[in-house]
Amino acid sequence: MLACVLAAQSNTIAVIPPVVYGYNMSENASERTLMASLQGIVARTSPEVHLGKSVWLDELVRRFPETKVEWSGDPAVFLKRYRSQFAGYVMFDEESINAATSVAGVLGAVMVDAGTLHFATAAGLVQVADARGKPREWAYSNYGGRYNRDYVFVQAPQFAHQLRDFCIYKSGLMFYDDPSWAKYLARQNPQSRVFGWGPDETTFFSRASKNNLMGVPADWLSNASVLCQWREPFEKQGTHTPVDTKVEAGVHYVAFVLSDGDNVQWMVGGYLDKKFWGSPHRGAFTMNWDMSPSLAEINPLGFNYLYRTASRGKVKDYFVNAGGPGLMYPSEYPDIAAFAAANGAAMAVVDQSVISVLDNEYAAAKLEAITADPRVLGTMLKVGDAYKGRKGEIAWFNGKPCVSVRYTLWDRFDTPELLIRDINASPRDPMKDQKSYSIVNVHPWSTGFSGDPLTNVKQVVDGLDPNVRVVTVEEMMIHLRKHFGAPVTDSAVLKSTPK
Repeated sequence: MLACVLAAQSNTIAVIPPVVYGYNMSENASERTLMASLQGIVARTSPEVHLGKSVWLDELVRRFPETKVEWSGDPAVFLKRYRSQFAGYVMFDEESINAATSVAGVLGAVMVDAGTLHFATAAGLVQVADARGKPREWAYSNYGGRYNRDYVFVQAPQFAHQLRDFCIYKSGLMFYDDPSWAKYLARQNPQSRVFGWGPDETTFFSRASKNNLMGVPADWLSNASVLCQWREPFEKQGTHTPVDTKVEAGVHYVAFVLSDGDNVQWMVGGYLDKKFWGSPHRGAFTMNWDMSPSLAEINPLGFNYLYRTASRGKVKDYFVNAGGPGLMYPSEYPDIAAFAAANGAAMAVVDQSVISVLDNEYAAAKLEAITADPRVLGTMLKVGDAYKGRKGEIAWFNGKPCVSVRYTLWDRFDTPELLIRDINASPRDPMKDQKSYSIVNVHPWSTGFSGDPLTNVKQVVDGLDPNVRVVTVEEMMIHLRKHFGAPVTDSAVLKSTPK
């Protein structure tokens, strides 16, 4: 369970290798596969092999300047240095790369094909398995009892190195659109996670959900076997709303939420781009951001960087839970009570109080179970086309609001001009009229309108009337509960910070 993993990490003092050995990434896909397998095995002893340059390697050196980095683009150098850690090599080809990844993890072997075999033989390694030409279920039939039941991986064969190091590090089973997918997922421990992607979004999350599992998009994830071990005590959110914050009369409250934070590979990559977290507009207005608790496990440095650099004070950056420890569809999740417990525990460790739920239909009983956990202050609901299928309706469970998306900044849906017009014309009686509260989903992949998500939000904010308040989702939940539900009084859920 993620909460147990995070709890063990939350107060861990960083143990950083004195030297990180960086691999200058080759254009040769087979060499990258070999190096990813080597990285995953070595990471079990020390997180000191890093593939290619990355902002997080730079962050490691910035945070721990005594760390040195030495570079080489020759796999032979790495095989010679770590020769004693490998049981041998597993042969693969294009068709068998996932099976070989699975087997390499449980055997502690590197992966080679016909083009990279010479590296292994020159290092004195022997063949321990050959995945080529085997039946589709060969890896599962022969090694099924040895795979990690908390981590399973879905990866397209064309990805040479991405996610493979993490699968090998965790001794996980890796497959793609396999007819036996139900058998593979059914063997996993309930409330554990599926990492990867495919064959499409709905199928990926639906298959996980039906097996009491959660999905973590990760098919482009690199260096996770190392990044997950470069850890330090977790930061807390920079801002929380005091529970006694007064509701202003005569105003409309609106919260903007950037979606897709379940996508941890994006959050440790392109998320820092000037269109998102690196936007020059960030800090000009209060903004909410989806974030999966899994980010804290996959990249503690990245998780802390976001919390540490978040805006605080009058203008805030606030993080909401992106659907759970991994994303799932409540309507398809059998043991929703177990999910709720796992989710609440994870939220406590990463200091989150609001969960953003995505589903293909409105499942009231499942939402009630999720909100029953004391850690959950309230729920944001995304359902239907562009997430706004329930048009801002607020449902109540256990005295807590479930606020559905009213508007969405999404190509071919709501424009900034429409939002400015409609929000300015919305009710302004937040103590008596629940329609005085609106959530705007901000779609990260939409590039129309003003050109990028944060620029679109700024255009809307700049056009709002003076009696419209842009707030965190947390503040919105506190106001709603104070006047329409069960007032928030539990200081264990929130830490009180000055406004």
